[in-house]
Amino acid sequence: MKFLMSTLALAGAAMGADFAVIVAGSSGYGNYRHQADACHAYQICHKWGIPDENIITMMYDDIANSIQNPFRGQIFNAPGSDSVDVNKGCKKDYTGMDVTPDNFLAVLTGDATKVPEGKPVLNSTSTDRVFINFVDHGGVGSIAFPHSLLSKSKLLDALKTAHSKQMFEKMVFYLEACESGSMFSGDVLDPSMNIYATTAANADESSWGTYCPPQDTVNGKHLNTCLGDLYSVNWMQNAEKAGQDETLAAQFSQVQKLTTKSHVSKFGDEDFTSDPIGDYMGNGDSSKNVSRAAAHRVVKNSADGGDETPPERANEAGMVSSRDIPVHLAYYSFIRADSSDLAAVQASAQRLKDQIDARVRADTLFYTLAHAFNKPHVLTAKAHMGDCPNSCCDTVNDMVYAVCGGYTDYSLKFIKTVHNLCVEMGGDGKMLAEKVNSLAQPGATEATDMHPLCGA
Repeated sequence: MKFLMSTLALAGAAMGADFAVIVAGSSGYGNYRHQADACHAYQICHKWGIPDENIITMMYDDIANSIQNPFRGQIFNAPGSDSVDVNKGCKKDYTGMDVTPDNFLAVLTGDATKVPEGKPVLNSTSTDRVFINFVDHGGVGSIAFPHSLLSKSKLLDALKTAHSKQMFEKMVFYLEACESGSMFSGDVLDPSMNIYATTAANADESSWGTYCPPQDTVNGKHLNTCLGDLYSVNWMQNAEKAGQDETLAAQFSQVQKLTTKSHVSKFGDEDFTSDPIGDYMGNGDSSKNVSRAAAHRVVKNSADGGDETPPERANEAGMVSSRDIPVHLAYYSFIRADSSDLAAVQASAQRLKDQIDARVRADTLFYTLAHAFNKPHVLTAKAHMGDCPNSCCDTVNDMVYAVCGGYTDYSLKFIKTVHNLCVEMGGDGKMLAEKVNSLAQPGATEATDMHPLCGA
């Protein structure tokens, strides 16, 4: 018996440990759902036995105590009278202005010299498994952070660096963002890298929020925001229902069935998708991190979930395209306003008008940009696959941040337009950026001092 226990211990050690990096890349109460998703993902990994020192989280941390939050200090990822506060005990390593692309890349590559002193980075090894969960907005070839974007090329470079540094045996990457499939399309994840990725959407569509008004009620109170993202809520609720023994392949199949508003996609190395999800999200419990060798679990490896109960779908009334969520929330704020309070009605009406005006300005800016170069087809064409040439997209996107304050949830859809223009114009980012600058200035066609041609 002593020999058997020693053998199992050695086997567990040889198989390495589990690590997780969980990121919500947005800020603001209107983006409540991203931090709710991230804290929920942390709770699963923590409960399932990944030690806190092996979990790194990034979130702005501005919604739990927001004045708009009717449950101050609490965050919910689902409606109902028995909804769980996922903020309770939620670990937060990088918050506020530390939620940046540079810090995220440094975490992934284990570079402690490039993060604020004392902040954690991955210190995993070639025998370990790493789970990455990123939740935010996105566009073609980009994912968003509160004040900037992270390009596909930079993310892939970081993943290649982590692989070359032998920082994992296998990696699983779950990505929630609009057009998230574009981050891994084009066979960029060589199977030899041992990275398996799934995304909330393909390369040409929005992802969707869920538990949005009118399905946003917790304990009798409207939260006036979306409580989760459809793909993220689906994989997490599936994980909690199916347990650690469900395989990656089975979970993908179930989440794909549940996520009816976008095309959940998969990329990279599928050779290990018969592994149980617990191998990446935690294989024990919070009191002891049981090794797979000692767990003696029976793995559910049917790609369609076997004989399990068919998946339950969320109420479609609460599902909203991520691009439309700001105007959807403004609309519900207006119709829910106290009709006896004229000031409140007028304020909510103005917020709705501001959202509509911002969309029109964004449309005008990018439609005018495309027509200025006689390329209106780029507005409706699918995105050119492959890298954006000569860092053209970065140059143009930087200008949008400089003169417009960045992209909005809605105007992020025009990153595809920028990408297509860059490809068709041979990567001349300087010319495109100069045109964006001129169009966005007061005095430009239809621009005013108060409302330049930006979506902000």
